[in-house]
Order: sequence, then structure tokens, then C-alpha cells
Amino acid sequence: MKKAAAVLSAVLFLAAAGCTGEDAAPELNIGSNVSCRISCGGRDYRCTLSFISDDVENITLTSPESVKGITFGSYSGNHTISAGTLICRSDSRLLPESSVPARIHRFIRRLKADRREIKLFPADEGYKNDELPGMDIRTDEHGMLTELIIK
Repeated sequence: MKKAAAVLSAVLFLAAAGCTGEDAAPELNIGSNVSCRISCGGRDYRCTLSFISDDVENITLTSPESVKGITFGSYSGNHTISAGTLICRSDSRLLPESSVPARIHRFIRRLKADRREIKLFPADEGYKNDELPGMDIRTDEHGMLTELIIK
């Protein structure tokens, strides 16, 4: 009887030791229409990211007030910048790689392409990954992108 109780105790101890009480981190979720904060070039922006298809995406700035309503579009190797009825279209090769729109689009494309391989780690609120080359990300508790910090 004592041997059975000892074995049962050992099994329960090992089972409890393997349980951390934490849920597995969710997969990074970019969604098709997400509101997030982007830090790039020493400035913070609030924006809405819209993904129409694999190669068509729009970034609409919602703050600060000075840039509210400006939309950066990327589609099939072309870029657009629009504000109200004013639209500027160009080949993506004409947009400097160091420009804020080009950098944001480049990192968003990377996140979309690699989202299944990107590991998320628990943060104060939601999840994060500070180990990605050139950027840090934050998500909500469901893995939805909430913040992109471009270094």
C-alpha cells in the first residue's frame, strides 16, 4: 500500500511540475484590417493597416493630427501616397528605401511572410518579440498586432 501511495505521489508531483499554468502563446495575427501604433524614424504614428490581397496593402495614418488621413499604398511594385483627393503614384524603385513608407511596407511584408515562424513571448499586456532583426512587435492577448517598432 505504501509503495502504491509513493508511486501515485511521484506521478502527481511529476505531472504538476510539468504544468506551468500558462497557455501557449498565440500565433502572430496580422488580420486584414488592424489598428496599431508604429514607431519609425523617431516618430510615433497610429494607423490602420488594410490588406486587400497578398501584394496589395494600405497604411492609413490616424494620428498625429498633422498627418491624419494620409494613406500609403503598395501594390504590384508600385506605391501611392494619397491625402483626400490628391494622389501621387510611383514605381516602388523611386521611393527611397530609408523613407518611412518604404520601411513600414518592407517590415509589414516581412511580418506577413514570416508570421508562422515568429515566436511571441508573454508581456505585461499581451505578447511581444524584441528579438526580430530591425524591429520589435507587440500583440494583444490573441496575437493581433498592436505595435510595430522599427529600429
